This record gives sequence, structure tokens and C-alpha cells, in this order.
Amino acid sequence: MSRLPPAWIGVGDIDLLHDEAVTYAARLRRAGVTCELDVLPGLFHGADSIRPKAPTSRAFRNTMTEALRHGITPRSGSKLAD
Repeated sequence: MSRLPPAWIGVGDIDLLHDEAVTYAARLRRAGVTCELDVLPGLFHGADSIRPKAPTSRAFRNTMTEALRHGITPRSGSKLAD
């Protein structure tokens, strides 16, 4: 696992896969992988697809989009940034 890239894991506190997501994030961190874990209250599995306009769904998507944006933004000094 130590060779995996940085990760973002988003899960709801009432998601069926909540415990697995939290455990996976802990395993990544123990292996030295940078991992951001966001647990959103009141979010169930698939809520962002089933109820896309709900405040919890919007918060989830905003957090996910920001994590993705942060992950793909070229760093200063890289060939992609120039």
C-alpha cells in the first residue's frame, strides 16, 4: 500500500460502507500514504445520486470536487504549471 498515491475518501456516517471506508483510510495512513477522510453526517450510500439537491449531497459533491481539484492542480515549478 505504501506505493499508492494520495487518497481522498468520502463517506456518510450512515453509509453501509462507513466502517470499511474508515478502516481503509487508517490502513493507508499506517502505510505512509497521505489520506484525507471526510465523514459527512446524515449521508447514506448513494445519497448524492438519489437526492442530488439535498444539502448533504451538495456538501459531499463539493468536498469531492475540491479534493479532486487539489489532486490534479499542477504544483509550482512543475512542467505542467509553466
